[in-house]
Amino acid sequence: MDKMNRSFVVFFSSSKNIAALASLAAVVAVLLLLFRWCGREGEELSLYHISQESVWSGVSLMGKERSVSAFSGDLLKALAEQQKVRFRVNMVPSRRELLALLEEQEVDGVLTALEPSFANKQKYLFSDPYLRLGDVLILRSSLPLRGFNEQATKLIGVHVSDLPILGLESQGNFEFRVYDNILNALTDLEQSKIDGAIFAAMPAYIYTRGFYDRQLKIATTPLTQEGLRLVTLKGHRGEKIVQLFNDGLKSIQANGTYDRMIDQWGLVNPERLDTQ
Repeated sequence: MDKMNRSFVVFFSSSKNIAALASLAAVVAVLLLLFRWCGREGEELSLYHISQESVWSGVSLMGKERSVSAFSGDLLKALAEQQKVRFRVNMVPSRRELLALLEEQEVDGVLTALEPSFANKQKYLFSDPYLRLGDVLILRSSLPLRGFNEQATKLIGVHVSDLPILGLESQGNFEFRVYDNILNALTDLEQSKIDGAIFAAMPAYIYTRGFYDRQLKIATTPLTQEGLRLVTLKGHRGEKIVQLFNDGLKSIQANGTYDRMIDQWGLVNPERLDTQ
């Protein structure tokens, strides 16, 4: 018997060495089971392919497009963790390409500012808005909102493109002054030439906390439905994705995660604005 074979015989004949080998084998077996279990757990998580706009066409973001994109990505991560699913996300430069990917079923859903109009609802399913960007009412800081509609006729500044869709006539006695440049409405409002102005939420937030800080205030949550949503094709899979998205969104809004991400990226939650 050569030297190497004799060494093996001596090693295996030792009870201590046999016990050590048994312990090592047990550890290896446990590790293999853990790796296999973790692999199965990862495979069981549903995977959804999501595309999002990079330019967010159709809404005014005042130069915060990158912040909105980053917020949207973080939102999906938080929702995936909350709902025990996986999202694989990619950016698309235009809404046309985005919707083409959805209609060709190359992705399961898209993040977009597409409006949930009657025509669009015939083709798509829409989640609850995860970032509301609709028009809000701006007043002078000294003017209370309570009783605003009940007083004498109010003169409200609006952009020419907003006048047909606001439908405020049924909510009180309003007259409208139409502006080609809505920024002029803020000047007139500050100088008491008009009683209020209608502005998209993001610009309203920036101006009332910037140049017009303590002079003007946002007095309402959004009056219109513009915002960012998850959009899917109609069908069972689309319904499932929208439902888990909505459920997860409610959860992270309730536990404070949503507002922390809003603050992190310098955005605005219109539901959190002072409306007194």
